[in-house]
Amino acid sequence: MDSFIHESINGESTTEQTVEEYDTLIRMAQCAVFIDCIGAVFNTAVQDIKKESAIGIDSKVAFGHHHEVTLLSISIQTCVYQFDILKLGMAAFDSGLRSILEGKIQKVIHNSRPLSSCLNHRYLVKLANVFDTQVGELIYEKNFCGEFPQYMCSLTECLKVFLGLPIDRVQFNNDDKAMWIKRPLSQSLKISAAQNAVFLLPLQKCIKTKMLSSLIQQGTNIFQKVVRDASNDEALQHIGRNYLVPQEFLQLEYPGKHL
Repeated sequence: MDSFIHESINGESTTEQTVEEYDTLIRMAQCAVFIDCIGAVFNTAVQDIKKESAIGIDSKVAFGHHHEVTLLSISIQTCVYQFDILKLGMAAFDSGLRSILEGKIQKVIHNSRPLSSCLNHRYLVKLANVFDTQVGELIYEKNFCGEFPQYMCSLTECLKVFLGLPIDRVQFNNDDKAMWIKRPLSQSLKISAAQNAVFLLPLQKCIKTKMLSSLIQQGTNIFQKVVRDASNDEALQHIGRNYLVPQEFLQLEYPGKHL
């Protein structure tokens, strides 16, 4: 099976996203269901989303005198639903999206700050149970490098680093905010937003795996260090108390609990 090859954060060549998996996600994005009125399709979308344990959300937020969400793209395991919030307005949230965004379904978002703020102030929706992939990348890099980076990773950069997608295949994000408030939306913009959403669940899975792997490696290093670097007397004490968890190990924190 063909795979994309990339240089991971630790400099080792790894394979993450296969060509077949990538093509499947792209096809899902291209077949996204666009919804701009409350009706049967809207209700079906809400019911489908509510069956999921985790969803990916890409949002287009227009800030200004009247900041508002213009488009919500929500990916589930089998498809992507796009809600034209600019046209649907508050009715979209009152008709089902509020319960999803405030409920127990995990929302996977890259940089949740603009959406969270806008939902709260403009639509009175309190976004809950969010896994922010931008935060996940920060914590992973802190665990691996020992310090936080100075700059945040864009979604494009995260897809390249964690999923191994070549840069020429992930430059589909268009952040020109003026384009997202014009109607009708072009098909290319719809697909662009859907593609942002569709890669979020695989990205979350990869970040979680790498964070856990990093934590295990840290724990292993501590296990070796407490005896290896101790004096003879201390080493004998540690060996004689192998049934106790080393104090140094207790200081480790599972990074996922902060997300």
